[in-house]
Amino acid sequence: MEWILELLMNMALLSLLAVAVEILPADSKTGTPHFIKRLLGGLWIGLTGMLLFTFPWNIDAGIFYDSRSILFSLSGLFAGGFVTGTAAVIAALYRLAIGGTGAAAGIGMIFFSAAAGIIWRYRRRSAMYRITGMKLYIFGLLVHIGVVMLIFVMPPEHAVPTFRTIALPVLTIYPPMTAVFGLLMVHRLQRQRNAEELQASKEQYQSLIESANAVMWEYHPGSDRWSYVSPQSKLILGYDPEEWESRSFWTERIHPDELQSILKYCSSWGNSYTVEYRFRRKDGSYVWLRDTVCIQEHADGEPVRRGIMFEITDRMEAEAQKRQLQEQIFQFQKLESIGRLAGGIAHDYNNMTAVVLGYAELLSQCSLDKESYAYVGEILKAAERSADLTRQLLTYARKQDTRPVSLDVNTAVGETLGMMERLMGHVELRFSPSQHTGMIEADESQFNQVLTNVLVNAADAVNPHGSITIATAYRDVPAGELIPPGSYAEITVADTGTGIPEEHLDHIFDPFYTTKEAGTGTGLGLSTVYGIVKKHGGEIRIDSTWGAGTAVTILFPRLPDDHLEPVTSAESTS
Repeated sequence: MEWILELLMNMALLSLLAVAVEILPADSKTGTPHFIKRLLGGLWIGLTGMLLFTFPWNIDAGIFYDSRSILFSLSGLFAGGFVTGTAAVIAALYRLAIGGTGAAAGIGMIFFSAAAGIIWRYRRRSAMYRITGMKLYIFGLLVHIGVVMLIFVMPPEHAVPTFRTIALPVLTIYPPMTAVFGLLMVHRLQRQRNAEELQASKEQYQSLIESANAVMWEYHPGSDRWSYVSPQSKLILGYDPEEWESRSFWTERIHPDELQSILKYCSSWGNSYTVEYRFRRKDGSYVWLRDTVCIQEHADGEPVRRGIMFEITDRMEAEAQKRQLQEQIFQFQKLESIGRLAGGIAHDYNNMTAVVLGYAELLSQCSLDKESYAYVGEILKAAERSADLTRQLLTYARKQDTRPVSLDVNTAVGETLGMMERLMGHVELRFSPSQHTGMIEADESQFNQVLTNVLVNAADAVNPHGSITIATAYRDVPAGELIPPGSYAEITVADTGTGIPEEHLDHIFDPFYTTKEAGTGTGLGLSTVYGIVKKHGGEIRIDSTWGAGTAVTILFPRLPDDHLEPVTSAESTS
């Protein structure tokens, strides 16, 4: 049974193949190694084959057997043609140098087993790391059937006894040993592939993080440190990831209006939560962030927070603009409803006022004593004031007839200011016309009424040393506004008065709404202005800050340029 010990020694030397495999490529289908690396692999396997000849299974003089068939078949299967071919040449030359009766058969075994492995390798349709133990066993069995048959290359007097001696042990032991050593290589390939996939996954994840338009982070509350902040922090917030040192870095940059609510919310968190807040960038500006946070337990048992910050500034601004537009639409709808109601009441009230005026005039023509005549005069005055109030209501409700004409805005504003100068002696009026304001189509008296009402309100708001600036301009209104897009003439009346409190702005155009003392105003001035402007297809807006003055902006649809009459007058002050 000496051959068993020799075979075991041979198998021990064969384990050197595992070392050789470590410097070979994991799989030829994933890439080709450097030439030097492949050459070293071939030399190593060739030297391993030479060592196998040192402890052979001696059959007869010049005839011995070893495990080179396992070595070269697995080398061909896992290392490919260049590496195995190099090793086979080295081993064949060494076997030729040893010589003996079995030299030809031995060299044939080397090249046959190497060729079998190479052919099997390149005929496979799947990667080597997927080969199973059963397939390796079948591969080993087929290789060693061929190897045993190569014994008959020797003369018959040597071939037959040798065949009887080695056939059964070789076909019994070598195929499973081929499977065992093959599985070792398969497992090594699987480990390497798993490592490569893990590295690729890490790189892909890192690339995904760095390409996302968001800041990903990880924070350890126990040590008060940010263990990771993605590079987008520099792009979105202006801070390098290294600047995130402690929790205070984050809290100190949250907008004061949101800080307390955010801290209170975060102190009562569960497994995850989402908060939205303004965050101060490095340049001092604020951006809105949506921060989604997940609470997990670190490997050391310490709780850790991981999150992702998305910038939502555009969304928040769009929502704010949407709310503002909805409020304006609601206000306009409310004013339209009030206008229809006022128009209906004014129509009936106007009929009754006409009756009162008619009978009062008839009564004044009768023979009356002086005291009765005075009473009739008071009735006539009250009825005339009622008629004026009715006209204002009808104008607000846009039911009064108009006679539109082409008006040069600068000229019309200048004429109105000329009349108003005498009434506003204590107020400085400044007129700044634009040469490109153009012309509009409007009822001249109603245009004057609009400007007069706005100027009177402005004069009431300024102190004796205040000023009112009237400016005209050309303006293009884009699509998406509350008025049709197009060209408009813009008139702005800005004063340096007390301004309008914010709580009054929503009601400024409501009929009969006034902040003046009783008896000093009807509350129909701006309501009438609103009705006239809307009837002409325009728009009126008021911007005011309490204590800092008010600016009223009026837009009238502008006539085409063929109506344009340029104004060259310089800014005037009175």
